[in-house]
Amino acid sequence: MAVWLDRLGALLASLVLLTPVAGAAQPAPLGSLWRGKGGEVRVVACPPGGDTDAYCRALAVTTATRTIRLGGGYMSVKTLWQRDGARSGPDVLVLGDFGGSGGDADLFAVTLTPEVHVTKWTGERFDIVAVRPGGPALRLTLPFDIEYFNDAPHAGVIILPLPVIWSGNGLVLDRRALTTGHVSRRSSDPAVMRRELRAWVSERLPHGRDHPKDPDAYTQASVEKLVGLMLSGHADEARRMLDRNWPQRLDGQEIIPSGEDRFWSAICRAVVTHHLWRTFGPAGIPHADLIQRGAALPA
Repeated sequence: MAVWLDRLGALLASLVLLTPVAGAAQPAPLGSLWRGKGGEVRVVACPPGGDTDAYCRALAVTTATRTIRLGGGYMSVKTLWQRDGARSGPDVLVLGDFGGSGGDADLFAVTLTPEVHVTKWTGERFDIVAVRPGGPALRLTLPFDIEYFNDAPHAGVIILPLPVIWSGNGLVLDRRALTTGHVSRRSSDPAVMRRELRAWVSERLPHGRDHPKDPDAYTQASVEKLVGLMLSGHADEARRMLDRNWPQRLDGQEIIPSGEDRFWSAICRAVVTHHLWRTFGPAGIPHADLIQRGAALPA
């Protein structure tokens, strides 16, 4: 019996090794990813000493005189945009994606002439960076993600589009798109916000729980609406909206007034500590001072 079991185990193991995995991702082919005047961006194998499996990829810029390694450890690489004719921007925009549910990725803007210049941005959820159409300049939407707010699970991330535009030698906030875009005007049901805020109050203030039992207490829809208003220059409207929908009584008892300030302060801190806020600065966002003052309130 033992011998038979050993043979069965060996047979099953061989079937696992021989059976292809459905939908398995294929590594990016090695070689030239983009070629321009004066050089090219190449996909190369990861160097020894780190990720060295057959799927690992790295990026490098090569010219007639040198090779510049951009980054590595990527599961996939792709060209997002390339300049042609009168369009303003770098020569090419390339994304190196590390893989995984977090969407960690490196974004490279590469210019070859008159000399090689590379700008790099790194972020979570960067696998969904998108090029926006319109105009001669490079326009992007970067993911402004609010992670784990009110102990929401990783899958419960809130992602808002932050529009940026190429100016000079880098990206800056696209103020026009910020203040006239659709982000702040997304429809939302006031009843949903009232229900979520009531659940937050019910779970947090009376009990002091770190992890709420009611999924509504993650307040995902409410935070998405409020941060959307804040990023599009309407932090004043966001503060009034929170005040209008904040519950005044719970089970017949008046609610502690400081709870609303704590909630607002937590949202403001999530915004001002975000790496994209720090990278691009709040100068292009109206009422940014209201957000910064909110972040300075006691936790």
